[in-house]
This record gives sequence, C-alpha cells and structure tokens, in this order.
Amino acid sequence: NFLPETYVEGWHDPDVVKKMKYRVLAPCKTKDGTPMHVSILSFGASSLGGCFRDDTTAEEGVKVVHAALKSGINLIDVAAWYGHGLAEKVLGLALKDVPRSAYYINTKCCRYAPEILDMFDFSRARTLASIDESIDRMGCGYLDCIQIHDPEYCPKLHGKELDDPECIIYKETLPAMAEAKAEGKVRFVGITGFPLSAHKAMITHSPVAIDTCLSYCHYSLNDTSLLDDLLPFL
Repeated sequence: NFLPETYVEGWHDPDVVKKMKYRVLAPCKTKDGTPMHVSILSFGASSLGGCFRDDTTAEEGVKVVHAALKSGINLIDVAAWYGHGLAEKVLGLALKDVPRSAYYINTKCCRYAPEILDMFDFSRARTLASIDESIDRMGCGYLDCIQIHDPEYCPKLHGKELDDPECIIYKETLPAMAEAKAEGKVRFVGITGFPLSAHKAMITHSPVAIDTCLSYCHYSLNDTSLLDDLLPFL
C-alpha cells in the first residue's frame, strides 16, 4: 500500500501503483532531502533504439513507456549509445505527456558512434556536451543520474588502466560529471561496466563522490559473483 514520491495524483492509478514494490536507493535523496524510492523493476530503454530488432516504431515505444510508468515503474535507464541517440529521442516523445515528477531518468555518456574508432570518447568536453544533448533529446530538464558507459574499454584507447590514478576517467570524465552536478544539470554521478574490478577501481580512485553503481549479469542463476566480490567491497 505504498505510494512513492513519484506518484502523481490524477495521472497514476493508486491501486495499480500500490502493487509495485519500491526500495530506497541510498545514498540518493529527493530534491526535498527525503529518501529516494525506486521500483524494483526498472525500464531499460535500449529497445527503443532498435538494439534488438529493427522493426520497432516510435509509436510502439511511446505506448510501452506510458504503460511501464502507469504500472508503477519510476526508474528509466537509457544511454546515448542505444540507437545512437534514437532511444533518447523516442523517450522524449513519450515523456512529453508525463509529469516530470513521475519518473527518474538515468542515462550514460562516453559511448556514442557505431564506428569502432569513434565509438568512445572519455574527454571532459564530450562528456559535458553529451549531458546537454541527452537533456535536449529527452526534454526532461535535468538528468537524475549520468553514468560512465563501459569504462573497461578506456584503457584500450588511452593506455592507462583503471587502477592508474592518471587514467582519463579520473582526470576528465568524472570531474566533468561532477561539474554538471554542481550546475544542476544532473543530480547524481554514476558508473556502470561489466567487470566488477572496473567498479572497484573507479570507486577507489575517483576524485569525486560516486552516487550509484550499476552492475549487470553478476547476480543471476549462473553468476552470483556480485555477492562474493563487489557487495563486500561496498
């Protein structure tokens, strides 16, 4: 029977929202300084960019987003990389009809173009530009969280491993994200990535506070290493 802070009377059906379970996303807070509750099921928006099939339509995507949010899902995760901007553009179409207070939007930076040599860019300038582009594509006003996308590829481009404090991620990427946070363009700084070692390295060496850590594929039936590796470290 819980209604989260993202519940909007007149837009949500309270009986439907109460069926969703929510958890506190620590240490994140709402703008009012109260605990931030996120649905245990989030909406991963890569499909809106045609990442898994090439016959999806914007109209179909808008309906899916509305159905997800109406059902009590309040956390959307997307990336500039998904459809190379298309997923964010479709989200922008859908979110025009959704109160901004009804959802949290997390996106990613540092991975962009389909061409191999132009795919990644961890520079300060590109990171700041990407944040502005994402906000513009989605028309959301601000991002709840900006996340580094696949940082494990950074050493292949710049020659410095993630356990090296001189890595560009610590010199440019994370400080740029913190800069955008200070300006009010984003509320939280986050990291993603497949290797759990990448998360531990960035948390250890980051010159700025990291608010969220998004891990995938390590807490499943065939891989429970998140329990034995990253969580004890955190």
